[in-house]
Amino acid sequence: MRSNAFVYLSFCLAILFGCNSGDQKKAAKDGVDSTQIFSPDKVREVTGTGKVEPENGIVALAATSAGVVVKQFKSRGDSVRKGEPILQLDQVLEQSRFEQSTSQLATQRSEIEMAREAAREAEVTYRYNQEQLATARNLLQKNAETQQNVDDLEQTLKKSEIELANRQVAIRRAQQRLREIQKQGQVSKEEKNLKMLRAPEDGVILDLFPTVGSAIKQYETYADFAAKGPVVVRAEVDELFANKIKTGQKAVIRLVGRTDTLATGTIQFVSPYLKKKSLFQEQASDLEDRRVREIRVTIDQSDRLLLNTKVECIISL
Repeated sequence: MRSNAFVYLSFCLAILFGCNSGDQKKAAKDGVDSTQIFSPDKVREVTGTGKVEPENGIVALAATSAGVVVKQFKSRGDSVRKGEPILQLDQVLEQSRFEQSTSQLATQRSEIEMAREAAREAEVTYRYNQEQLATARNLLQKNAETQQNVDDLEQTLKKSEIELANRQVAIRRAQQRLREIQKQGQVSKEEKNLKMLRAPEDGVILDLFPTVGSAIKQYETYADFAAKGPVVVRAEVDELFANKIKTGQKAVIRLVGRTDTLATGTIQFVSPYLKKKSLFQEQASDLEDRRVREIRVTIDQSDRLLLNTKVECIISL
């Protein structure tokens, strides 16, 4: 029995090695090295996976101030111009401060005018006392005035001089106070303006998160925004073909798993380094031990492309 089993096993091994030798001979006959059937150098097309984005990316708009939404001017999908209001937050406190500063400005301007009037009166008094002293000194030289009267007039002139200087200082202080109030008013106005959340530039509101009555924290994201302009495809190419990608190469854009062409484009940017996969990775466990090279493709005509669509870029080498 053992002898028969040994004979059978030897027969099977002979058949196996014979088939393998035949395949290698056939490959050699056809001019193909069976150990190098696949070679990256012979690839004529490379596929990168990416998504459709605005040229400057999708921007998360952050609230410039905290507050409760009291009015909504725009909705998701609306086109906006730069500076157009999107949401208004409550501004009762800021409005009160602004009105208070406006009232203080009017009061301070009146005080400055009063200080100037007092200074004009002090200057008139000072000029009058100067004339009186000059007259008295002339009379003293002619023995028509007493020295005591001249001394008294000199003291009076010094007092009026000090009074004039004090009035001028009062004007400068009042003017300084006016500038402080003006700055406070500017701050109050800016704080009030921060309660109006506006579009940073022309574009489209992709998503709007708060509703009227909801509260927003400062710097909290309240909308996703796409600036007006062309769209691009940001894609990633496997490290195996990374050194074959260059700017200016043509690409065909398709939906993943489809063969029909959505658009065509040209590579405008190629990352100078390899990095970990970042697109379409939602969890840390999704990451693979592979490196990719990021590219950006400008689209010739983007009418059929929706933002954030997952696509394939077929790049011609």
